[in-house]
Amino acid sequence: MKTSKLKSKKREKGKITLVILFAISIFLMSNSNLYSQSIAYKLAVVEKNGYVSDNDQTVKRFDYLLSSLDNKYVDSKQEIADKTVKAKQLLADRGVNESMIKMMEGMNALNDPKDTYKNYNEYLTIYIILRSDLPNHDETISSMKSSLSLIGIDGLLKAAGIK
Repeated sequence: MKTSKLKSKKREKGKITLVILFAISIFLMSNSNLYSQSIAYKLAVVEKNGYVSDNDQTVKRFDYLLSSLDNKYVDSKQEIADKTVKAKQLLADRGVNESMIKMMEGMNALNDPKDTYKNYNEYLTIYIILRSDLPNHDETISSMKSSLSLIGIDGLLKAAGIK
């Protein structure tokens, strides 16, 4: 009789443990989105100042741009994202409201064939300097393209007093 009561208590304790573990796993799975959102999703939230769905076109565009820039520059996707957010903040401090998508598209369109070690931060720094003085994004990118073809990124950085 005592053995059957002990076995019954052990089974009951085991069931309670399973129920608790199941509840914890459900909780963790439902909250894992908070921690596992993609870099592109996080950029889209910043860009739109709030909630966006996982399949929003902005998320898809950021994902494409991050992959493209990651292949073009030596920086990682996370570094590119961090520097782009910082650039947006720096421009805002100077009274310029610019889309991060536009900035990243601009950086993607630039090319200095002599630059074999493309550093995203160098190109973005020149962009911030020029964009602060020029009336719009398109003129800034156009000016950078012309300058890159004439003097390259090193020449631009020297002209800006950075190198």
